[in-house]
Amino acid sequence: MAGVGDTDTVVLVMTDVQGSTRLWSEAPAAMDAAMRRHHEIVHGAVAEYGGWRPVDQGEGDSVFAAFASPSAAMAAVIKLQTGLAAEPWPDAAQIAVRVGLHAGEVIDRDGNLFGDTVNRCARIRSLGSGGQTLMSSAIYELVRDTLPEGVTVQDLGEHRMKDLVRAERIWQLQVVGLPTEFPALLSLERAAHNLPVQTSSFVGREREVAELIDLVRSRRLVSLLGFGGMGKTRLALQVAAELADGSGDGVWFVDLSRVESASRVPTEIATALGVREAGAGADEAVLAYLTDKRLLLVLDNVEQVIDCASFVAQILARAPGVKVLTTSREPLRLQGETEFPLSSMPLPPEGADADAAALSAYDAVRLFVDRATAVKRDFEVTNANAPAVAAICAHLNGHPLAIELAAARVKLLSPASLLARLDSALSVLTGGGRDRPLRHQTLRATIAWSYDALSEPERLLLDRLSVFPGSMTMEAAEAICSEPLADEEPIEVLSALTALVDKSLVRTLEPESVGAEPRFDILASIHDFAAERLATSGDAAALAVRHAAYFATLGQVPPDWTRSDEQRARVEVNCEFHNLTAALAHLQVHGTPEELIGFPWLYYYDLGSLGRYEELLHDVEVVMTRHPQPHEVRVILEGRRAWTFAASLRSADRQRSSKAVVAEAERVGRAASIAFAAAFGAAAAETPEALDDIAVTFERVLAEPEGGWMPSRDECIGIYGAAFANAARWSRPDRALVAARRTVDLDQPDVENVFYRTQLAALYCDRGEGEQAIDVLHDAVMHTHFGRADEHYELRALLVLARGQLLLGDLAAVRRAAEDVLGRGRRLSYLRMLSDARLLLAECDVREGEWASALVHLQEARSLGDDGLRTGALAWRAARCHRALGERELAQAAAAEAWALLEGKEFHALPDVIGAMVERAALSDTPAERNALLAEAERKCSIFALPFGLEQEIAGAPGLTW
Repeated sequence: MAGVGDTDTVVLVMTDVQGSTRLWSEAPAAMDAAMRRHHEIVHGAVAEYGGWRPVDQGEGDSVFAAFASPSAAMAAVIKLQTGLAAEPWPDAAQIAVRVGLHAGEVIDRDGNLFGDTVNRCARIRSLGSGGQTLMSSAIYELVRDTLPEGVTVQDLGEHRMKDLVRAERIWQLQVVGLPTEFPALLSLERAAHNLPVQTSSFVGREREVAELIDLVRSRRLVSLLGFGGMGKTRLALQVAAELADGSGDGVWFVDLSRVESASRVPTEIATALGVREAGAGADEAVLAYLTDKRLLLVLDNVEQVIDCASFVAQILARAPGVKVLTTSREPLRLQGETEFPLSSMPLPPEGADADAAALSAYDAVRLFVDRATAVKRDFEVTNANAPAVAAICAHLNGHPLAIELAAARVKLLSPASLLARLDSALSVLTGGGRDRPLRHQTLRATIAWSYDALSEPERLLLDRLSVFPGSMTMEAAEAICSEPLADEEPIEVLSALTALVDKSLVRTLEPESVGAEPRFDILASIHDFAAERLATSGDAAALAVRHAAYFATLGQVPPDWTRSDEQRARVEVNCEFHNLTAALAHLQVHGTPEELIGFPWLYYYDLGSLGRYEELLHDVEVVMTRHPQPHEVRVILEGRRAWTFAASLRSADRQRSSKAVVAEAERVGRAASIAFAAAFGAAAAETPEALDDIAVTFERVLAEPEGGWMPSRDECIGIYGAAFANAARWSRPDRALVAARRTVDLDQPDVENVFYRTQLAALYCDRGEGEQAIDVLHDAVMHTHFGRADEHYELRALLVLARGQLLLGDLAAVRRAAEDVLGRGRRLSYLRMLSDARLLLAECDVREGEWASALVHLQEARSLGDDGLRTGALAWRAARCHRALGERELAQAAAAEAWALLEGKEFHALPDVIGAMVERAALSDTPAERNALLAEAERKCSIFALPFGLEQEIAGAPGLTW
């Protein structure tokens, strides 16, 4: 059994060595030998009966296996328990294994199994003792009529396990010759507690459960903090259940959600503990009862009776054996309190694979699916609807209550339809279950309940913070929100923001780098609520003006810029991207031409790096239209527009825009502008002679350095050198190599150095020098940190590294790199890189004789866009694949298309011109024409290494026939 498929029904077996932690500490040497033998017996039994062991085997000395049939699982368990019982274990390491069996659907992802079935099997195993084998009713029903001779099953009744949802009927497997008498099962029935049965399963949060258990075991007061609907109560109950092991005086849950006065808290605790109030009152009765007890007290919803902190302090002082776990929106602020902020549920990262199984491994998606299935039994996540489900969870910031309310809507709406209606989550997510607290039946009620408890400055600040579409710094919040807009007093932002953080209405984000300022943000649902109030107040327009004015000057690079100025500005732009987007949108409608031309131009670089091409082109067009006068920023923006056309496979537009960069620079008339524009002139050159003229112009103006908005002299050399090297690669290959080497020798930051090394490595690949290309590039890539805005540099470098590996015959490495680029480049819409990755995969297929697969990759590349030279490059390759597959007519049509696009284009696409020639020759019925074409192709080869096996084709020219 090599795996179980993406989602399938399987039989699970989980084993665990009882008391292994104690045995390891007492006799490590004996345990080491014993566990080696244990693994031989258990793994051998699993393998003998066709079991499959996932990569993740759980914790400690457990073993986890999946079987296709219950009879095979049963036989393996009998085999391993019999073998373990017969083994002469050393006295210091007596091995006794408990086993759990369960059946159901699981999710198989990356060699591991996930899902409720896995969790429930682990629960069943945890009920048993060493030597005992337990099974669920699901297994019992499958095996009851086919039990082997000498094997029976004993009904142990229903037991509540620590998932708190439903009891499970447990059956004990009994084998002749093995022990059958064991202690009572370790279920919740053995523990003193009052934990309520839950109506829904506990999904995800495995890391938080483990961390909280460790904290509660080591600290006396732990406060679980978070905004309403974040799942604090359910998490606290799960932790309490895990700690209810039958020792001490139990775990006790106290629900304070309906208590309105702190003076009532002692009475509620007394009721939960079953303590009768004495004449001195409930507080003294509780304190007297707890004095000598060893128990865990869970106080739920403390925020509305926060003044009960003094009574909690008395409990901790009088009862040294008592631990307290609270859930609240703000801490008690007691000495010794450990705060545990509860964040949103983990979400798939942006651009994650849209595969249903992959997305279902994330907690937020798992919660949505679990709750959706509860209201619509036939609901399932498929590859078709998984992206919409993931997008819903992301839109709701992984907020559990919001996700549950959204999932309830699948009774009426498909995930795609629900997603389309989530522009305002508050208007959609209503109508929670009637058994929920009133404040949790809608998101609006949940937020309003917290909002009403705020002071007036706190409410005002929360409303104003909604002007930020993303996160913000304290400095930005103070600059935009503190000053009054009417007759109110100025807001003391520091104290008000601190209170909002303490009350879980604003989140503190981890700084992205050491030394960076902390940032703050608001859940989408709270943001929508606050934005509605801001709009009602009439202050929204004035705040938008403040916001745009503040961010329009942030991330600016001064005219006499230095490299450190640019790096600082890049960091600011990256951090404030969402705020800059909102500020620019405001200025496009209400701003002046001067404000638009003065907007941080590095923002447009960030926009392009994220693959948001149409948005970038639109934004640049607005600036160009509103500010038509000559300006160096216009030169920069026209250059960014040309880059965008190149990246999105629009070669004609790129040519036009590249020429426009040169024209804009000439309008400005400054040497630095002309030097910068020379790179685009090189890209737009149509002949070798035109390229030579541009080189002369560049060297002349480079000798006249000036200040201004343009890059420095070294940066101009780098930008131009890379463009010249690319443009001259076929017509002036030696000069191209010199230009590329010159850029690598510049003193540039790591990311830019990788960019220039990539160009140099590409030229080595052109010459067939794979080892040289890898030497130039590999270490630089491995030791460079690529930020969000630099990912296109990294992907481009990976593609060129893959070309070098292709030359050396390492096809596996090429495929890995190409798939990596496809995965990340698709998210960022890097069409040219996606096309290059497909070409690499097609190259690998050709080398392995997989012509049909190569055709698929070529067709995928073509679907990205119809781009002149690129289309011709794909067409002649397709002709060769069709020819190899015996599809003559298709080959002829593809070869004719390629030649029509590539004839006379040696300056721009020499290898592809040669490829088109070879295909015309191969398909020609005239020997003279064939020989002439092949001779011309061979002459044009010069020093270059040709793609798609052309060199072998030309070398075998006499036999090159249909």
